[in-house]
Amino acid sequence: MLAAVLTIAGPHVDPQRITPFAPHGLAGVGSAVAVLFTAICGWEATANLSAEYTHPTHVRRAAGASLAVVAALYAGLAVCTVGVLGDDAGDTPVPLMRLLTPTDQPWAATIIAVAAVLFTVAASITFVAAGARAGLALARQRVLPAALAVTGHDAEPRRGVLVQAGAAATVAVTAVAAPHTVTVEALMRVFAALLACVTLVGLAAAARLLPQRRQRACAVVAALAVAVVAALSTTYLLAPAAVVVAVLARRRCCSSATNPRPAGSHDARSDSRDSLRQDPLAVLGRIR
Repeated sequence: MLAAVLTIAGPHVDPQRITPFAPHGLAGVGSAVAVLFTAICGWEATANLSAEYTHPTHVRRAAGASLAVVAALYAGLAVCTVGVLGDDAGDTPVPLMRLLTPTDQPWAATIIAVAAVLFTVAASITFVAAGARAGLALARQRVLPAALAVTGHDAEPRRGVLVQAGAAATVAVTAVAAPHTVTVEALMRVFAALLACVTLVGLAAAARLLPQRRQRACAVVAALAVAVVAALSTTYLLAPAAVVVAVLARRRCCSSATNPRPAGSHDARSDSRDSLRQDPLAVLGRIR
């Protein structure tokens, strides 16, 4: 979809509009970076589905290719947006559609809108599946309630999907009831803060678990960069802080209680997954 936009709008870029690129200064750049982080990142969510892959070694190749392609597309889209619209980009909530206006091709906007819907649905399904698997793993590690660790006969984490559906419905109802408080911008910035903190924790874990020194050094550098992005979320960091407090409080309350695997759960691949959980480096070895 982005490639199509770049192909159509690229020839209409006005070089004079690109300078200055940041008329609002560093503060505007920092605010934009915090939000754009959600657009560039998110592809790593599929790592939670690595146990479902036939060849886990392909995860690394897919991740590298995805990052390179997404970075190139979004860099080109930023240049086209600023070069074609300039300051007018902030006058519309859908600058991507406004970007296609100078092309005098009305059919292009319709095609891009349909593609956006299809790709959004596909990305949402991936996030839901990855979140359900992550919730299942966290429940088995006693971080989340044990009820989420129960799977059906087909080993699918259906309860995790239901919890996500309930959370989405709650947010939707709240947004309808308080449209001036729960805005799209607020939801985007909360999600950006959560995603940045999750990525930061993952990179910190990689800096300790990766077997090679070069890999650990790369993880440290990436963690420092993501820490800067997380800091740009400012007050929205209260959202991940609230999650941390809730998890720590629950672990403290349940630290003295035993939490065996719930009866009635069934997982056809439990043996391999149990061995991977006992040795986290085995997962990294399979991905490498």
